[in-house]
Order: sequence, then C-alpha cells, then structure tokens
Amino acid sequence: MDLEEKKLNCTKIIEYRTKGAILRAKCRWHNEDAKKKHKVFLNLKKRHFKYNVISQLKTGENEFSMSDI
Repeated sequence: MDLEEKKLNCTKIIEYRTKGAILRAKCRWHNEDAKKKHKVFLNLKKRHFKYNVISQLKTGENEFSMSDI
C-alpha cells in the first residue's frame, strides 16, 4: 500500500467512527427530549384530571358527601 491508500483508509475509518458518534448523540438527545415531553404531558394530564373530578356532592341544605379520591 502506498501513502495515498493509507490516508484514504484512515479517512474512511474516521468518517465511520464520526458517524457512529453522531448517531449515538442523536439517540441520547432524542431519548432525553422524549422523557421531558412525557413528564410535561403527564403533569398536564394530572392537573386536568383534578379539574374534571367531582370531589363532593351537596346532599342537603348544608350537607356534603365527600369522595375518596
């Protein structure tokens, strides 16, 4: 092998490893971003659930029936 072939081989190896590192970084970023979005969604869902639940019923003039939620 002459010098040019060795340089070409080194360049190919560097490109291959660089692409792998980029792919791993994207996967890690995507997973972390998905966790954040999921947490925000669950918090919104929990907050909206509290507004849509009847926690007590008025059974008489001054009587209320409490829920066990």
